[in-house]
Amino acid sequence: MHWDNKKISSYKIKTTKKIKFLNYSSFSTTGLIKFIKELNPDLTVISGWNDFKYLISAFFLRSKGKKVVCGMDNQWKGTFKQRLASFLSNRKILKLLFSHVWIVGVEQYEYVRKLGFESSDIIWDAHCADLKNFNSNNILRNFIGKKKLVFVGRLEKEKGIDKLLESWDAIHDKNNWELEIIGEGSLKYLVDKYKQNVHHTSFLKPEDLVKKLKESHALILPSIFEPWGVILQEAAACGLPIIASDEVGSAKKFLINNFNGYRFVSSKKDKKNLKIVLEKLISLPVENLESFSKGSLTLANKIETSSAVANLLSLFN
Repeated sequence: MHWDNKKISSYKIKTTKKIKFLNYSSFSTTGLIKFIKELNPDLTVISGWNDFKYLISAFFLRSKGKKVVCGMDNQWKGTFKQRLASFLSNRKILKLLFSHVWIVGVEQYEYVRKLGFESSDIIWDAHCADLKNFNSNNILRNFIGKKKLVFVGRLEKEKGIDKLLESWDAIHDKNNWELEIIGEGSLKYLVDKYKQNVHHTSFLKPEDLVKKLKESHALILPSIFEPWGVILQEAAACGLPIIASDEVGSAKKFLINNFNGYRFVSSKKDKKNLKIVLEKLISLPVENLESFSKGSLTLANKIETSSAVANLLSLFN
């Protein structure tokens, strides 16, 4: 079941004989409970706790002794909402809804432990790139001549797209590099404003994104809010050097400073750090870029879809 009226991207999953898709808008709360009774699932995964209808469903399933898993990619930031959730969890409220939590990384582990879940209730690797589509271990990337730095994501302020465009525009000598922006969003007008210095491509289907990444030479993700970011693993699997802000959760797993790229401290106001790492990357000699590329390929295989699924299926044992 998926939200069909609150989509934030135009991505569509292909249906198969083994997977059935249900539109969220087709069910009332009572209708959903009736459906769940008839389905009688052994295991239910809910992608978060933001939806009241889903929470009612989770409570019903737990009252029947069923396993209910909450997906979690939020990082612990100590916000009022998070502290309130932690307070409620100490009173075992969340345990009435979820038996387990499926997290993506170490920062999420810290959060769910504060929420009262034991280590035995936590499983890992909820977000994972499909490496069989992106892996390019046999492709020798050519860093000689014209090179392309690519950004992939929604064109929104939380992705740092405005700071990226300003910083890139401020670099006078781009050393034979060009910037390509891939995505859609409310800040597309900013991309149009800098169109002399950047190339824009609308949202791409996964298979087309693979081709685009394999034609590129580095990835930039300057987000000021990014709980995870699967695109980093996808780019690493294609052997791309990476620049990412310290707000990108997946950077802790797929980016090591000076090994396969650069991490920088993100700031809502100051864009100097971003400009500095951009200039560092585009000034690198070919041999350094090749070394970064090999580093990305090494880190990309830390997790894969088979292990991610195995974590979930382990709950049946």
